[in-house]
Amino acid sequence: MILQDYLKENVNKDPDGLFLISGEEQYTYRQFYEEVNGYATGLKELGIEKGDRVGLMLPNIPEWPIAYCALLSVEAIVVPLNIMLKENELRNQINDCKAKAVIFWYGFSDLLLKAAAGPDCSILIQCRGEKIQGINDFSDLKLKADGSDGAASASDDDTCSIIYTSGTTGTALGVELTHKNIIKNAESCSKFLPLDRSEVIMGVIPLFHSFGHTAILNLAVILGATIVLVEKFDPYNISKLIISHSPSLFFGVPSMYYAILHDDRVSRSTFENVKYCISGAAKLDMNLLEEFENKYNCLILEGYGLTEAGPVVAFNRNASLRRKGSVGLPIDGVEIKLVDNEGERVSQGDIGELLVRGNSIMKGYWGNQREYDARLVDGWLCTGDLARMDDEGYYYVVDRKTDMIIKHGFNVYPREIEDELQSHPEIIECSVFGIPNTAVGEKIKACIVSKKDSTSTEEDIRYYCEERMASYKVPDIVEFVAELPRNASGKVLKKSLRMLHEN
Repeated sequence: MILQDYLKENVNKDPDGLFLISGEEQYTYRQFYEEVNGYATGLKELGIEKGDRVGLMLPNIPEWPIAYCALLSVEAIVVPLNIMLKENELRNQINDCKAKAVIFWYGFSDLLLKAAAGPDCSILIQCRGEKIQGINDFSDLKLKADGSDGAASASDDDTCSIIYTSGTTGTALGVELTHKNIIKNAESCSKFLPLDRSEVIMGVIPLFHSFGHTAILNLAVILGATIVLVEKFDPYNISKLIISHSPSLFFGVPSMYYAILHDDRVSRSTFENVKYCISGAAKLDMNLLEEFENKYNCLILEGYGLTEAGPVVAFNRNASLRRKGSVGLPIDGVEIKLVDNEGERVSQGDIGELLVRGNSIMKGYWGNQREYDARLVDGWLCTGDLARMDDEGYYYVVDRKTDMIIKHGFNVYPREIEDELQSHPEIIECSVFGIPNTAVGEKIKACIVSKKDSTSTEEDIRYYCEERMASYKVPDIVEFVAELPRNASGKVLKKSLRMLHEN
């Protein structure tokens, strides 16, 4: 089955079931299906065909899922584009996948006219705003369905989407996910908790992100559930929507949980009817988890994944099976192993690189077979993440392999130092990374965001660390900063911090 099959199945089962809520707009499954079929007809008349790559550069508005499903109906390949991209980044991705068209929000028109000016992108489609001469208007594409009833003949192994990685460690790569990849991953997500079509999912994470793409949109369609789509993240607005719509599932990234926790306008009773809060895409600090759960009397379940794996790999199932600090157990259809630098399995409790295989592993990197071959070893995806497994089979992600610091010949894991630093009562958050040094190999630098009333000095922080960790792990350099640079998924951009240090 492909996603369109599930959508049609939901129409047959419960046509008047509510699928999408976005502000004042609402769509039942029947209404949404009719929208999708109408726009699919318009896209075909515009010249969008099977295999064409089409970019989606939209915030979380109804046009995103409508365009996504309509493109799948005509068997095009969807390329979700991060709405935070700058002109050069956008141009690189559009040119890399040779996108034939881009569907975009009107606020990005100036940017798109420059970034999509290459030879391949011949069709621009704007959503909302004033019409611009020479650019198609999305609303004009909605035609009467041509009788195909939204049916698509795509096979499981056809590419469904190309999702570009964040590029925090280098040039962004286009991850090819097949229909089978996304369906199997979403199906497994629907099983790791007892979920059914009665669920209401709060859609805060951007749909252009692989986490939102699978855990919100695809999961809802597979379940036959309801999405409350949120265009822009604001803690107070989110709290009002939660109270109004009583979602059973809230998917967030750590920076969202932090913002909600520290917004005094958010009532303590906000999450009382939420069954599960789920965190992914970045490391969840244990102090943040405990403070959030204590304040809102709710449970946060942490998971792990990466775009190349569909993206979900592991997850904590429920309160009784959760292990704090762990990313949980592998989901159905996924295997994990930890290996040393020679590719041999490490002993239980030892740290090794986390490798994954299963039915949701990517088809490849678009146009980059060399990089794909380097990441896949005997069918196992090398994630570049370092982890350990406890005696119950739960996995704990320790750090990025590329972030590991070697000082005086010792392996130092920045996350271990970060966890210790964030137990300091005056530290809000921090990031630790290595600085090349001839004498010791690498020095350790800690960038720290402290509380407004903090009086701690660099010497105080170093002394705090000296009491709690081996001397070779103590930061050599401590810098207090106003904030840490992050990407759209909330991950700290250590590459940016290193560049700032060098400058």
